[in-house]
Amino acid sequence: MLSYSQLGGLLRKMNRLQSLRKFWNVWRKGEYLGDAVILKVAAFGGFQPSEATRKALASLPRRPPDFSGYNFSAFAPGTLGSEYAAFMHRNRLKVFRFSGQYQDLLEQHFFAVWYAAVHDLVHVLTGFETTWAGEGGVWGFVAGQKLSPAADRAMTGAKLFYPVFNVGGSRTIRRSVEAGYQMGLNAQSIASLDFHQEISKPVAEIRQRFAIVAFKESL
Repeated sequence: MLSYSQLGGLLRKMNRLQSLRKFWNVWRKGEYLGDAVILKVAAFGGFQPSEATRKALASLPRRPPDFSGYNFSAFAPGTLGSEYAAFMHRNRLKVFRFSGQYQDLLEQHFFAVWYAAVHDLVHVLTGFETTWAGEGGVWGFVAGQKLSPAADRAMTGAKLFYPVFNVGGSRTIRRSVEAGYQMGLNAQSIASLDFHQEISKPVAEIRQRFAIVAFKESL
């Protein structure tokens, strides 16, 4: 007969498997990629916020970080919305869309889902592209911001393993990671940034307020 702890462990495994199946089905359909992120985090786990990040996020509206409903062509050039749309188009990426069906799981894993949804907006604010060096730079920025205790490990992993996939790019990757880290240290925490409110504002203004010196500007 199973003990209570064994039964609890079995139920957790069953819930993870159920989330994994749902994740695969949602991801295949491709309509609600935000839901797929929630289900993936529920199945595999995700980054936990630092205490400072948790407090900063508590001041933001508790809603899905869904930017799919915006008419990005209506945003003026130079705004966060316009630059974000150009970034997504240039890199053939899709904006995460949420159905609202998994609000309970979103509440449980809010930080991990929030960061996944704003990750490309962080690229825009920091100036890093989606190259191996650019992704390393963003991890450096997140580590410098102290958004999560796991961010330092992710940054170290970027330094060690990204050059394996980009032979000859080790120096560029290291430089980007280190630049991102310093940028994150010097900037105000983006955990207090309400991206929905900022989406129509000039990127230059947001960077100035949050003391973010974009990578291309800091070379």
